[in-house]
Amino acid sequence: MSTPLDPLALPLAGRHLIEASAGTGKTWTIAALYLHQLLENRREPGQMLVVTFTEAAAAELRERIAARLFEARDALTGQPAADDFLGALVGRLPDRSAARVHLDDALLRLDELAVYTIHGFCGRVLADHAFSAGSRFEADLETDTRPLTVQILGDLWRRECAAASPAVLDVLYGLWPQGPQSLTKALKNLVGRPGLRADRPRTRPATDARTP
Repeated sequence: MSTPLDPLALPLAGRHLIEASAGTGKTWTIAALYLHQLLENRREPGQMLVVTFTEAAAAELRERIAARLFEARDALTGQPAADDFLGALVGRLPDRSAARVHLDDALLRLDELAVYTIHGFCGRVLADHAFSAGSRFEADLETDTRPLTVQILGDLWRRECAAASPAVLDVLYGLWPQGPQSLTKALKNLVGRPGLRADRPRTRPATDARTP
């Protein structure tokens, strides 16, 4: 059974599954939970990780979290709170003066906001721990593998066709009339599937055609 989410009532420790459909305020909620952790648990910006799917969503989250921090600072200086959540959060802080000092320090380090896409976070981890991960220190993380796929399939096609018999070529071009371009389109829905494995074709055992 699902229950409405209250950012102030949600425990700040442990694992929580939050389900939300489009337009239900996911970004607002994430920014609220971030501020809640920052002020009540005195977390540092570098101690909290926010991960999303797209670069646009990550950029929006950074802006919304930063805006939320500035709204909280205004509320801590005695100005009217931007909404009921912020008013309730500031009202339950035991030491507003200490909270403001902590918030001011966080605002000075906005560049440490750890808001990434999934691939961006993976790239950051590999860059920070390149030696232990066995990766290059200046490795680039490719998010669009289509050009690489086209290149690999083109090389494969040329290699196989160079040694193929006319009968095999007829079969290949019958299946994929435009060569590598047709093969790329055919494999587009298969590439990247988790658990997909390419097995070598089984070779038939040699048979002796001689009669006894």
